[in-house]
Amino acid sequence: MQKGVKFVIVLLVIFLTACSSSTSTEKEQEISVEGIKAELGSETLFIADEVVESALTHADPENGNYSFSANVLKEGKIDLIPGEIILISGVGLGRISSVQEENGQVNVKTEFAALNEAFKNADIEWNQEFEFTNEVLEQAVVEFHGKQFYPNTLADGKAEWKIKSGPYEGVASIELKGENAVIFVGLKKSEGNSNVLFKAESTIGKVSNYAKIEISDHVTRTVEFKNPSLGGRVDLELAAAGGGLDQDIGIGPLTMLKFPMNIGPIPAMVVVKVRTIGSLNVQGNASAVAKTGFSYGGSAGFRFNGKEITTDFNEAIANPVHEGGAGDLAALIGLNVNAQWGFTAPEIELQMFGNTVVPYLRPEFYLRANLSWGPVCQSLKAEYEVNVGLDFRFFGIGSMNIAKHPVIPAREWEAFSPENCANKIAEGLSNLVKLEPTLPEVQNSVLIQ
Repeated sequence: MQKGVKFVIVLLVIFLTACSSSTSTEKEQEISVEGIKAELGSETLFIADEVVESALTHADPENGNYSFSANVLKEGKIDLIPGEIILISGVGLGRISSVQEENGQVNVKTEFAALNEAFKNADIEWNQEFEFTNEVLEQAVVEFHGKQFYPNTLADGKAEWKIKSGPYEGVASIELKGENAVIFVGLKKSEGNSNVLFKAESTIGKVSNYAKIEISDHVTRTVEFKNPSLGGRVDLELAAAGGGLDQDIGIGPLTMLKFPMNIGPIPAMVVVKVRTIGSLNVQGNASAVAKTGFSYGGSAGFRFNGKEITTDFNEAIANPVHEGGAGDLAALIGLNVNAQWGFTAPEIELQMFGNTVVPYLRPEFYLRANLSWGPVCQSLKAEYEVNVGLDFRFFGIGSMNIAKHPVIPAREWEAFSPENCANKIAEGLSNLVKLEPTLPEVQNSVLIQ
């Protein structure tokens, strides 16, 4: 009896000792703050804000490398174990691939980890509105071809960059006007007796963004994303006296503005971009002049219910006001003329932990002018559509990597001269330019420092 009691006491002591020393492997399992209520997965180690402040000495989220103070980790009984997922509040997320201690630092390398791997269950939701302010404008840096370009000029509420796209030169700018921002792109070419000009201007209001993500038992069940106040005015214009034959005239995508935010421990960012595309076939002494305008506004986005994508928009965004247009084309008999110009701003991108999950949500605007013969026919066409790109690999859904998904199908407004040529298919418009996501950058475009 005495031996049995002693044996039980020894076991109890061992058990209590084990429990008291297990804090190094215990993990905080729940997060509940504004914007997120979540339960972490069993293999996820959460590094809270206070530990980040005291222990994190270096962070390179883009490459997944982090360094911590070895003493602080030891005092906090925090173990970093290869194979587990580390969620560093407001900084980064990844699966630990290696851990090395050197000179009082614990250096950690990580690999990609999906959001649904880190969270067993999660309800994430935000509704943010971003204003155009002088402070935002002062941080404006164009990102292009992997490089950053600061404005050539920044004064009086306006940032301006110089652009070169093949033989074309021009400017891109953002100017604050009250609560709105005016984005402008102008490209021109002068060679001998040939002169070409492309212009696009977009006036946009506040950028707002709503998103909702639901994860249940490590499976992403819901993703919603929309811009409740996508709208503004766009004016397109082109003019060419001669100019020759040019394809893929354009710039972008140019990242102009970034709006960072934190949803609890999740760093996210809304990015505003601009992009253009165009083509020209105005040879010899031919000429082309055309312009058009649009006013639009409303809500546009999408919903994913775990199985399929459905568009989410209201009638206002689906029914823009075409402000009319005008154009004139001339050439020697038998010489076709074709000029096209496409533009989008704002192109809205969403990033989470540095992963692009919505490559773009954008309204697209096109101006097409054509002159053909047999019989003679001038046509002027304006087009409008809204598209979105999806990349759900970060949500653990590799099948939802969609380059282009229509939100608002293309709408067209056409004018013909003479009117009786309306039934003729314009030969020059058989190759329509589009802002295709498969051509993410116009490779011959550069920004000039």
